[in-house]
Amino acid sequence: MQLRLKKGKIYNKKPPVKLQGGEEGRTDRARAFSLLSKATTEPSSGNMPKRPRGFRTAIETLVSEAVILSTGQKTGFDLKFVKPSLSYVVFDPETLEKKYEIEAEDCQDLGSALKRAKDSGLSAVPYFYSGYNTGGNSAGIRLDRGNPVSDLHLALHEKRHSRKSSAGLNHTRLGKAYYEKSPRKGAQKLSDAGLIQEAACEYSATYDLLVLAETCGNPELKRKMKSRAREILKSTDSTRRSIESASSAKLAGDERAFRRALAEFGREISELDSELVVYGELGRAIRNGNCKAEARLERRAKALTFPEKVFADESLYDLLTAKLLHYSDYQNEGVERSVYSLYSEFSPAPKDVASGLAKNPFIDLIGLHKSEEELLETVSFFRKMRRKSREYLKEEISRTAGRVSDGRLSSEKKYALLRELYCLSESARRKGVEFSESLAPLSDVSGEGKFEAGRLMRIYSR
Repeated sequence: MQLRLKKGKIYNKKPPVKLQGGEEGRTDRARAFSLLSKATTEPSSGNMPKRPRGFRTAIETLVSEAVILSTGQKTGFDLKFVKPSLSYVVFDPETLEKKYEIEAEDCQDLGSALKRAKDSGLSAVPYFYSGYNTGGNSAGIRLDRGNPVSDLHLALHEKRHSRKSSAGLNHTRLGKAYYEKSPRKGAQKLSDAGLIQEAACEYSATYDLLVLAETCGNPELKRKMKSRAREILKSTDSTRRSIESASSAKLAGDERAFRRALAEFGREISELDSELVVYGELGRAIRNGNCKAEARLERRAKALTFPEKVFADESLYDLLTAKLLHYSDYQNEGVERSVYSLYSEFSPAPKDVASGLAKNPFIDLIGLHKSEEELLETVSFFRKMRRKSREYLKEEISRTAGRVSDGRLSSEKKYALLRELYCLSESARRKGVEFSESLAPLSDVSGEGKFEAGRLMRIYSR
């Protein structure tokens, strides 16, 4: 998963640069793709990536275009490039139990806080976050050192954390409780709704990347975008397996297996081609018991993945452990599979969305849920509705839309009926049923659920 931060210092404070040049008649999207293709894929001096002038505006343009294509919502996007926000992951080195995090910028006496953790027998290891969303229609991301397409994907991810009126999940039913309540600052854990939201934003961003790839006229960039999307969809399971292997090895006291699992985890989260090679070689050196090669490759891997000065006194394995524990906060196998089921069932073929033949209801639909149980119920109901006749679907759409508009309904019942209506509407759309007039009663919905009913109407209007 792409992870989030609360704050970040802006290091690009210049006003947006207008996209330059191109043949007469080329679209903003085409010019944005042109700039994206010019961005380097390896770090320049100081390990910061080289990005062409206008790159930020290009990302903003592509994010907005993806939203228009996928959901039909015309909404701008304000992007900032930020310096990494430093946090310390505090954990038990024997059990790998994460205790809490210390945010460096918010801590009045960082030195004392770190000393207290270490005096308690805990490890406190630095970690950098990669992006944040304000909860509105703006976000900040840390530029990826190796892959400009990853910059685009992270921006797409953060976009989906914005307000529901800006094509995001904030202020939806799902977005109302991101964290579980915790008495200790820094010890918050994601609620089930928060885990669902993270998985939804990741899958939606990956889908948006595939939609944009279908509109890209540059064959090489198109290939890179599709390749990156495939990597992201595949990496969720493999990263989780690496996390589970590392935890199991640590609890079993097998330090060698633990280091191998960390090397595999490092390989799974690598962005640079050079990192992939080094972590692969490191894993083989550990497996073969080649201590000399392991020490050499450990230094090389650390220089590539953790080049910043703040990491200088930390070992590669401690740094990877902190990263692993942070990733594990954002992952839950059951939740991710449930979200993926909804995503795969409801998302049309990216080429159909890119060509304007369909809209993707996924984000609007998942915003109506707040638990894994509800997700599974929706998927089950949709699979039943797909087998129904055209006549049945049209009749049920009309009946259900009329029930939603009943002003006496509780908000929970409204949301449940809207979930059913999405299932009926998508099933009918795929069978070629004309049913937009049957949704007319949704115009009378008032109070809570009014916005969501309006979104459903716009998605399925012909």
